[in-house]
Parts: sequence; C-alpha cells; structure tokens
Amino acid sequence: MMAAVVGVILLVGLIALFLSATVWRVPMILVVFCVMAAGLTFFYLSARTLKTHAAWRKDIATFETRFDEAEKKNKELADGPQGVREIKADLKIAMAGRGNIWRGATATTLDPGTNTLTVTLGADETTAPPEVNHAIFAFDEAPVDQGGAYVGEFLVTEVAARTVTLTPQAGMTEEQLGVLEERPRGTWILFEVMPYDRHDLFATVEAATLKKSLPAESVDEYLKDGKPADTKDPAGRRWARVEFLKDYEGTLNNGDMIKFIKPTDVQLGEEKPVTYATGQTAIFDDETRARLIQDQSAEQDTVAVKFEPGDTAVVDPLTAAALVKSGAAKLGERVYVRELRNYPRLFRDLKNRQEELLDIVERIEAETAEVGAATKKVEDDIAYRENEIAELKKDLAKFQGEVKAVAALYQQIDKRYREVTAQLNATFAENNRLAAELRTLQTEALQKVNERTGESPAGTRLPSKVASY
Repeated sequence: MMAAVVGVILLVGLIALFLSATVWRVPMILVVFCVMAAGLTFFYLSARTLKTHAAWRKDIATFETRFDEAEKKNKELADGPQGVREIKADLKIAMAGRGNIWRGATATTLDPGTNTLTVTLGADETTAPPEVNHAIFAFDEAPVDQGGAYVGEFLVTEVAARTVTLTPQAGMTEEQLGVLEERPRGTWILFEVMPYDRHDLFATVEAATLKKSLPAESVDEYLKDGKPADTKDPAGRRWARVEFLKDYEGTLNNGDMIKFIKPTDVQLGEEKPVTYATGQTAIFDDETRARLIQDQSAEQDTVAVKFEPGDTAVVDPLTAAALVKSGAAKLGERVYVRELRNYPRLFRDLKNRQEELLDIVERIEAETAEVGAATKKVEDDIAYRENEIAELKKDLAKFQGEVKAVAALYQQIDKRYREVTAQLNATFAENNRLAAELRTLQTEALQKVNERTGESPAGTRLPSKVASY
C-alpha cells in the first residue's frame, strides 16, 4: 500500500515537471526534483519508523507479560514452598558452622626458610579448594588410638589447582612446628572451620574410648555429661530437667541458658524455624549453640521457643527456677552439663601463654647475663684489688723494714746525741768553772790595779759564767 502511494506521488511529480519544462529553467527543474526526491525519502523513512515503533510496542507488551510471569515464577521459586530461600535455610541449618572439609590431603615437611609447606588435596574434587588468606585447621586422618592428633592452624597463601601452600599460624605451639619440620604426617583432614565441641558428639562414645582418648582429668565430665548430677558437682554444671505443664512461648538466651530441649518450633534470629518430632526428648540445636560459643557471640543471640504440655527441657538453674515460679513447668531431676570448649581460643591462649613464658625466660636469661657480666666485673675488681692488696702488703713489709732500719738508726743517733750532749754539758760546766775562776782572777787583778792607781771605772762588769747546753 505504502509503495503504491509513493509510486503515484512520484508519477504525478514527474508529469508536473515534464509539463513545466516549457516555462521553467533547468536549474529550477533540478531543484524541484531534488526537493521531491528528499520528500519521498523522508516520507518513506517516516513510514518505516512508524511501522518499527508499532512492532516494538507489540513486542514490549509481549515481553512485559512474559517478564511478569517470569518474575512471579521467580518469586515462587525464591520464597514459595521448597523455594530457594527455604532450601538455603534448610541447608544452613543442616550445615550450620560446618564449613568445607578436604579429606586425604598429603603434606610436605615445613620449609624453615619460607616457613611454608605444600599440601595436595585429596582425590575428591566435589569441594573447591580453599581460598587464599583463609584459615585452615588440619587434623591427622588416623584415629586417635593410632597416633592421630590435631596438627595446627594454617593460613592459605597460594592455591594452584589441587595444590595449596600453607603457612603456620600463631596459634601453633613450638612442639607442633617441630613435628612439621622433622617429617610429614600421614594424610590429613582439612577443616575450613574448627570442629565445634558438642555434647552430642560424645554421647554415644564408649567409656573405654573416652578414657583412652582424653586426658585423665577431663574424662569424668565427658562421662557424666547429660547424666544425673549429684551434690558434689559444681553448681554451674548442675542443670535441671523441667516438664512443661502448659503452652509456653518465650525467648531464652542460646549461649548459656538452654540445652537438651525438645521444642516443637524453634527460631534462631532470622533463620527458618526448626521443627523437632514431638513426644521425644531431643538436643536443642546443639551445633548452633556450639558455634555461638566458639564464635564468642552466644551472649548476643537469643532463641524464641514454643513448648507444649508434656515437652521436656534441660535448662540452667536460673531458667528452671523462673519457669517453675511462673507455673509453666515443673522441676525434675538435676542433670550434669559439661562446659563446652572453644578450641581455637584455647589454642591461641596456649600459644599466647607460651609466648609470655618465652618472653619471661628471655628476660630472665637477659637479666642473668647482665648479672653474670656484673659478677664477672666484680670478680675482676676483686682480683685487681687482691693483687693491689698483695702489692701494698709488699710495700708495707718493705716500709716496715725501712721503719725498723730508721728506728735502729734513730736509736744510734739518739745514743750518739746523748753522748755528745753529755760531753758538751761537761765541757760547758768546765768552761763555766774556768770562767768563774777567770772572773775571780780578773776581779782580784782589777782590785789590785785600782788599789795601786786609786781608780774605780764605773759600769765595769765581768762575766759571771759561761752558758751551758
């Protein structure tokens, strides 16, 4: 239809140009022809555009209908019964805190230079290799009675296909590092998350196996876990079994308040409610509680619970007292509930304590070295002073000999001095006697001279004696 219209318009235009050729000039005819051609081209493109828009509007309406149907179906798959959210919730509950596990891993010895070891994952390729910078917890795959043990915590530093490079973390003890440096272990089991300490894991283990596998001081609490308690048990471990007398709905702390319960509807945070079979005493969400304790977040989580008449639960003493006081339940037997262990924290605390002790030993050794150096200096000073004393004793002996010699010389000099003094005194006495005689003689002579001459000179004095020593 559109082509016919265009053809008619083109034909009419050409006839008009032909009839106008007798009166129009060629340039004018060319201009009109170009305008007519451009108009026809614009008309054609406009018609095609309108047709394209009409087709697109039809497609949009179809796509919107199909999109609404797909969105509705997607919502049903996501949120409907057995939908993705429900399946994820079920999977989360079933795999709560478990993480990935790699079995049959083999490792080389620890390279002291790079402080790394290379691990080849097992043949099972259904689980993807761990990611770089993720923590990995390694255990011997051999049973405990065959020497199997916890190897240590590692950090993934490199991943190449099924080969993983690991670096020991700070939580490893010197003994664990020493074993890794000496020889490789057998096959390992690698855990993405440290396995949780759970009550139900040991509930069916025989006593002989527990006694063989656990330290002697810890066996009793594992054997008594979940069994009737006695008055000798610590108060914090003596929980109470209660039987509900009426419907009860409430919120309890999941970290320390509730254990071994059989609710008909339990909800943890935003997770899907967990339903347990009625008429049976079951352990309430033991793995979830263990995870909360290990993640140190138990005090931040609460559990919304619903009980029916006849349901039983084992709760801590304070919760039991509150339930009995409210008339919701009656008190039953006391049950021993051991304290769950947070193994990553315990290993890290052990390592921190070991580092503290090593620091103390290093400090004591440094102080001992300082004391040793000071002692040596004192000993050197003592030796120097003793040598100095010996030299001084020699000088003293020499001085004492000189003193004796000087004393003897002094005695000789003193004796000679006394002798000379005595001689001088005798000489002086004799001189005084002679001087006295001389004076007498002089006086007599002077008198005789004066008598003869009749003179007596005034002030004439004669010495009386000679001074003596």
